[in-house]
Amino acid sequence: MSVLPPELAAKLVEAAREQYAEGSDDSIEIDDDAKFSMSEHDPAEAEPVMGCWVSAWVWVRADDCIECGETALLGESLCQGCLDHHKSRRDA
Repeated sequence: MSVLPPELAAKLVEAAREQYAEGSDDSIEIDDDAKFSMSEHDPAEAEPVMGCWVSAWVWVRADDCIECGETALLGESLCQGCLDHHKSRRDA
């Protein structure tokens, strides 16, 4: 990660917000103190691509439970209630 002069960092954060966060329904957020990773030109590329990576927060929405329709646990297909119900039936 690169440490940049504050003026350049502020410009890059603003550019990232304009290109990605604005109009995203708040699903992409970029902090004022975002981290940066500068690109390096690859001599094998015909055209140099200039830019940098800017760290961002992205919202990941949980799916609905496949059994009851409530919000499922993140990365799961069941909510906590249905998961507990299946576990208790299995343990009985």
